[in-house]
Amino acid sequence: MIWIKRIFSQMHRYVLWLLISAVFWGWIFTIITDTIAAKKVVLYADVPYIADRELAIELEKDLPEGIRMVQVHPFSYALFNTLDTDSSDLYILPEQEVADTIGALCPIPQEEAGEDAFVSDGVAYGWLIYSSDTKKGSASSFLNYHTDQETDQNFYICFRSSSRHLGEWNGSDDDAAVILAKRILSMQ
Repeated sequence: MIWIKRIFSQMHRYVLWLLISAVFWGWIFTIITDTIAAKKVVLYADVPYIADRELAIELEKDLPEGIRMVQVHPFSYALFNTLDTDSSDLYILPEQEVADTIGALCPIPQEEAGEDAFVSDGVAYGWLIYSSDTKKGSASSFLNYHTDQETDQNFYICFRSSSRHLGEWNGSDDDAAVILAKRILSMQ
């Protein structure tokens, strides 16, 4: 009985050390499993469903030089910290969202735009990844683009203008985001 009283009288200390330990080991796990922005490409997708882990694993099978990892997230991942999406390199957005966020997007050079690109004021800002007319899209085994016929619209893969991985498009060191976007467009 005395041991039980001693344990319960010190319970607040045990709980405090348990919380400190959980925070510490969580921090260590984050350091080990993440890398700096210059060595990773981040994709956010505003689609009804995304198999984010599976798509990241598929994209990591053949990484561009200098890239250690690919992170894929739905926009709901950044629900409470919207600044997370500001560190993204790639976006998959519905047509209306592309038009609304055009100020943060990098223009695609005319020679790479293609005829299906999202164009605003004569400048291309995204490559068509899903066509609402044909109901076909790239990487459809990882992405679901529509929920019902009334809200069905085209989706585009776009590039954040401040990305560190667009090469000549914005003067960055490498073009890993462009390479990965082309790979996503070639997926079934």
